[in-house]
Amino acid sequence: MDLDYYRDFMTIARAGTIAEAARQLRIAQPALSHRLKQLEEHLNAPLIKTDRGVRKIELTEAGEYLYERAQYLISTEDNLKREVTHRVQGTAGILKVSLSPSTAMMFIRDYLVPFSRTYPQVQHRLNEVTINEQTNQLLAGESEIGVANAPLVHPDLFQILHTERERLLIASSRQSRWNASRQPIVSLEALRHTPLALSRGCAPIFLDACHKYEMTPSVLSICTTRTAALIWARENRACAIVPEQEAENFSNEVYYTALNVPDLYVQKSFVIVRDRPLTKVAQNFLEFYNLTLAET
Repeated sequence: MDLDYYRDFMTIARAGTIAEAARQLRIAQPALSHRLKQLEEHLNAPLIKTDRGVRKIELTEAGEYLYERAQYLISTEDNLKREVTHRVQGTAGILKVSLSPSTAMMFIRDYLVPFSRTYPQVQHRLNEVTINEQTNQLLAGESEIGVANAPLVHPDLFQILHTERERLLIASSRQSRWNASRQPIVSLEALRHTPLALSRGCAPIFLDACHKYEMTPSVLSICTTRTAALIWARENRACAIVPEQEAENFSNEVYYTALNVPDLYVQKSFVIVRDRPLTKVAQNFLEFYNLTLAET
């Protein structure tokens, strides 16, 4: 039944008389009495006591029960309407993102935290996965936006929204015993005999550069994450090769030096599936992201 009937009944119960309820609802008293009768017929139960001489309405047992339950029904509908409206407007819902593990810290700090302040009702579902799994999740609709630090599989299926280049640095302990780490700018040749810790994302790029410049590196460890590579440096067991964004990690314990290799960088890409409509939440995030880029 139309919830307006329940709203009218609750107004009658609170007002104490049909006449006062009709005045509050701005409808004719006979019309409101008719709506009350229809509701009673629909529920097959009397809702108000009709004893003569009673000036203020009293609810029957069924009326009291309906009053309690009607409050819940109306509250539920109001909340549902509000939630649907928020989702249509993109002010609530779930932002689903697949990203390379190495980009998560930057992405959360630079974009999701400020976005969350503007849209506090939006939930965030982040999947930190490999490039292959990113591709699968985006194509399957499990995520709407991808943040990748390497080319996605089947690049023709994706639209690149933005790319950022990030140079690689060498990180070493402030008590490092390797001479190369004490220079303001380090060449690949200077690293020839220095034990190195590489993150898995940076390793192919760095090793390709070494091959190009005919330098055989001394690789002590290839780590799944950049943070793990930095621990090797912090503990003074190796120098780590990491992207510039990671320079805040262990900044009090690790010294960062530039590498004198102009083409040595990682490239992050923000992508969506080509020709696939985005939810309003995702659209709002991309608008927010573009404004953030414009301000920096």
